[in-house]
Amino acid sequence: MLGKPPASEQKLIDDAVDEAARCTEIWLKDGLTKATNRLHAFKAQ
Repeated sequence: MLGKPPASEQKLIDDAVDEAARCTEIWLKDGLTKATNRLHAFKAQ
């Protein structure tokens, strides 16, 4: 069983999940290619 990640890593995980949700909306509105390109360009900081 994995333990809870440190706060700094949890923020990166949360940011990545949020971006994935935004990309899902872009996929439905603008198409898969645009959503995929945006998601692959994302860098959590």
